[in-house]
Amino acid sequence: MFVGFAGELAIKYDVVCWKPGTAIASAVSCFNSWLEDKEGVGDEENRQILEHVKTFFELHGHSRFFDLDGFKDQKVPNMAGYKSVYRNAVTFFVSPSIFKNEICKGFNRKAVINLLIDKGFMLKDHNRDYRQQKWTPDGNKKVYVISGEILL
Repeated sequence: MFVGFAGELAIKYDVVCWKPGTAIASAVSCFNSWLEDKEGVGDEENRQILEHVKTFFELHGHSRFFDLDGFKDQKVPNMAGYKSVYRNAVTFFVSPSIFKNEICKGFNRKAVINLLIDKGFMLKDHNRDYRQQKWTPDGNKKVYVISGEILL
């Protein structure tokens, strides 16, 4: 808006030959266009985090997670963790290193954790810990538990 006010001052002092109100109208138009491209008001970083995490699971949810409900001799290259389906809902059990280095890449890990918890996508255990123990074919592992609802 300051750009619009500066433009209106330029009009007032004959620096430019526009009609009064033109600078404000143009500034408002630019702002509205920017807001539309941004897809509305809100915390842009949180939107970017959710988009990044969702994209990770869209890209890798079927290929990099060992299916705990499937056959035991699965070959999962570049494994990111485990997954299980219960009542048509998938749950991902993500290894801590993948969570830190891929899912949180470019973002503050604590901010990602807090946002996922706030949105109900990261599940806590009975001790309210976001890193949980999970039995896997490779033994008992500490994992981050992510609800497949993030894909919806």
